[in-house]
Amino acid sequence: MQHALIHFPGVDKKDLIMIGDRNHDIIGARNAGIDSIAVAYGYGSVEELKNAEPTFIANSVEEIEEILNVSFVK
Repeated sequence: MQHALIHFPGVDKKDLIMIGDRNHDIIGARNAGIDSIAVAYGYGSVEELKNAEPTFIANSVEEIEEILNVSFVK
């Protein structure tokens, strides 16, 4: 995550969100100062994802869309 951010220095971290299905995705986002959406339908277990403390948890693509609309549409 940090490596990707180096290539986009003008991007505000408030405008980014990491969507992932494993705890490493969520931890990487938090360490980079970025919000995260854990997807409960991927490879990681719900328990693994909850323990990583994501900003949001989504159970479907539709829930991701709802989260993004509420969180990022101004």
